[in-house]
Amino acid sequence: MQFFRNPSFTDFCVHAKSIYQASIYISSVLVRQLGRSSCTSRTLRFSTRCLLGVLKLIAMSDMYASLFRHMALSFSAFLRGCKKLERCRRSYCRAAKKQTTKKSLFLESPVNKPLLLGLLLVVPSLLLPLAAANVQISVIQSNDNSYFKQTNQSLSRELGDAFQVTVINADTVNTQHQKIQASDIIITLGIDAALEIARRYDTKNIVSAYLTLNQKQRHQAKLKHHSLVLLDQPLSRYLAFTALMLQPSSVGIVSSDKLMLNNKQQDILEKFHFKLEQYEFQKQTNLLTTVRQLLKNNNAFLLLPDDNIYNSNTLKGILLTSYRSRKPIVSYSPSHVKAGALASIFSSPSDIGLQLASVIKHLIVKRQQTKPIIQFAQYFSIKVNSRVARALGINLPNEEKITDRLNELSQ
Repeated sequence: MQFFRNPSFTDFCVHAKSIYQASIYISSVLVRQLGRSSCTSRTLRFSTRCLLGVLKLIAMSDMYASLFRHMALSFSAFLRGCKKLERCRRSYCRAAKKQTTKKSLFLESPVNKPLLLGLLLVVPSLLLPLAAANVQISVIQSNDNSYFKQTNQSLSRELGDAFQVTVINADTVNTQHQKIQASDIIITLGIDAALEIARRYDTKNIVSAYLTLNQKQRHQAKLKHHSLVLLDQPLSRYLAFTALMLQPSSVGIVSSDKLMLNNKQQDILEKFHFKLEQYEFQKQTNLLTTVRQLLKNNNAFLLLPDDNIYNSNTLKGILLTSYRSRKPIVSYSPSHVKAGALASIFSSPSDIGLQLASVIKHLIVKRQQTKPIIQFAQYFSIKVNSRVARALGINLPNEEKITDRLNELSQ
């Protein structure tokens, strides 16, 4: 299955991609020039006129003329904005009584330079719809539930009208074969849909979401061609969230395999002055015995996504044991908070849709992508249980401050 099949559309994308790359190059040159006092907005306006002229020439052809005229109008509006900036520059110079040259004054202004940089960075994104027009996307969902519905709505909203998104249930794949085969990109939601598509379609244009790192490792061979958007937050974010919520001196985790911490994760432990104790779970051992030992030796219990350990058969006993030990649980799932965990950090269905849209846009621009993309959750939400906090005598910090702090640490 090739990414684009229609020859005329392929020609169109070649033109669009060339213009897109040219705009990125010109923008990068201008950004470098902004650091020099000899650069003025005249350089920016001249380069924009060149791009505008190219677009107008292409718009004279028969192929997709309306789209190019639309982009030409967008650049015309951009050019008018540059002229307004030029008038502001002149007014600023007059107000300063020409104490410095006009060239450097415009760029050294604390307002104009960031504004001009922002405009330059926006230019390449204006051309993305040209390369993405009429892309067919099939979303295969494991079942029909409210979480997948919210993700699909967020995905469609973020991608816009240039992408045609069709939602198909995994149990109807047999009857939707032609539609799926004709898709440029296939998105799967849930492990059942991912495995079903992996079995039927040998293609690298598959993006799978609603999978945990543990599931990815178990099905590594079957999903080797899939780009993945994982449900897991980065471990460093789980650790930082636990530290910001509780300020513990030690945190315990239970995992199927021993985790090897990287430099960033070690830095989090050092920054917040706590240690991480790992307890390995084996099927022949009693899980609650391991949990009791963990709670005895640590201030808090951090749950990481692993359905071999945390499932409907084990979760109730773990929560009750923790509550009786008066030790808080920080989890990866908002449903655990409803059941008795103190807090959780997770990606909401809308967060997942937003990240999927970002991956799809990347694949459109990088059409020759050969290596699958594997991403941990980029966006996150927080949920806390105030009743449990009161029962354990814990004063919960402000959620907005925690969110801001986590965003700072993620940069």
